[in-house]
Amino acid sequence: MANQKKKFFKQDGAVYCRIYIEGKRIRKKLIDLDQLQRDARGRKRSESQQNSLLDSLFLDAEKEIERSQQGFQQNQEKVRVAQIGQVFLQDLELRGRSQKTVKEYACALNDFIQYCGDIYLDGYRLHHGHNLLRGLSERGLAPRTQQKICIALNGFFKWCFAQDYSCKLIKLPMPAVVRQQPRPHGQQNIEEFGRYLHQRLREATSETKQKAILNHLRAYYLLRYVGLRRGEIHSLRLENINLDQGVIYLRHVKEIGFKVKTGKEQTVPLAKVLVDEFLRDDLEERGAEERWYLDDGCGKLLPASGDALTKALTRHASQAGIQFQGKILHGFRASLATSLANENPAVAQRILRHANISTTISHYVNLPEATSRTLLDRVSESSSTDSQLPVK
Repeated sequence: MANQKKKFFKQDGAVYCRIYIEGKRIRKKLIDLDQLQRDARGRKRSESQQNSLLDSLFLDAEKEIERSQQGFQQNQEKVRVAQIGQVFLQDLELRGRSQKTVKEYACALNDFIQYCGDIYLDGYRLHHGHNLLRGLSERGLAPRTQQKICIALNGFFKWCFAQDYSCKLIKLPMPAVVRQQPRPHGQQNIEEFGRYLHQRLREATSETKQKAILNHLRAYYLLRYVGLRRGEIHSLRLENINLDQGVIYLRHVKEIGFKVKTGKEQTVPLAKVLVDEFLRDDLEERGAEERWYLDDGCGKLLPASGDALTKALTRHASQAGIQFQGKILHGFRASLATSLANENPAVAQRILRHANISTTISHYVNLPEATSRTLLDRVSESSSTDSQLPVK
């Protein structure tokens, strides 16, 4: 068998070996240590006898694994993507993944079957991946959307390999995606947008419109001063706002299927200006039935979804004649993030809740060219010794 290595090692009173076959490592127990050192009659084996016995056991294990692999491959040729895809989706649901996530994986599997066919798992070849990318491109999907679909499918194929449904790990080719720089909103546009929402709230002609615009204004304040993500604002309960501690608790909300990013509940600090100018008065005026930060007054969410919140704020910006670059909600987060990161990347990482500071630095530290040049000149002048060198 090609490309094999063997290594014996002792563990838990036994001798094991590692067998490498086609890039896959297989760990197998060969013999108990006391059986290796002494024969059936209790006589002690010499070192050469022990090595000979291990070599023999290794060859037997090798042949057994070879036979099992051949039978495994024959069995796996009968498994198609659509068949095992249903098992995968059921496993996602059992593991508590949200319906939105399950739907995204299901759509990705449907895309693969549409452009590559319902192939056998171990019948995948590189041209299948290229067919998928070609089909997604012809459908007019952006490279970032194509990348998202390929990532989901790679997760599916990784699961198949881990569950022994396929004998090789399939990795789809990824589309070329140009990473965009963050597009923060200008401070003037942010302030103008806030004034416009306050004006719309004063001019609201009905209680229904007043409640809707008030929630848009509430979202604006958290976007501007806290940098929360859309889902974090939409799922925020009033009980998770602690003004005495000056923090917001981000927690899972099973009722609406919301999970905190990274799966770990987090604490976010509140700016004093936000508490003093808006939050304290807003919370004092809440009704007894209200449960959500974006509440309709009767304990129900308003807007009903994060998408509806995005559409409402986009509509307000258009009506106010304000042109925001990029995504309107993420632009607020990017504005706060960029300001914080330029002052102190470590503080920005804490508030943005990035797992690695490299994410904060690479995406949000965006010093203007003039500032960068000034700093470079200052450092260069202080460390330069060229003026002390003799001129020939």
